[in-house]
Amino acid sequence: VFHVSPEGNLSILSKKQRLVLGPLEIPLPRILQGLATVHENYLEDRDSFQIKVEVQNPLIGRIFAYEGEFTEDVQA
Repeated sequence: VFHVSPEGNLSILSKKQRLVLGPLEIPLPRILQGLATVHENYLEDRDSFQIKVEVQNPLIGRIFAYEGEFTEDVQA
C-alpha cells in the first residue's frame, strides 16, 4: 500500500504475502510474514533522500531495519 503525504513524503506498507513455488502460490498466515514499512522523504537542504525501512514479524519482532540517505544519480 502506497501513500504520499501532502508534503510529498512516501510511505509503503506491505500487506498479504504468499510463498511462490513455480505456478503454485500459497498464502502465508500473518504469523509467518515479514511485514515491511518504508518511509522516504526528500531533504531539500541536503539535496538528498532519506529512507527508513523496517521488517517485522508478529511472532519474533524486528527482523531487519535500515536507515540511510542517498542522492540521485542521473544516467544519460
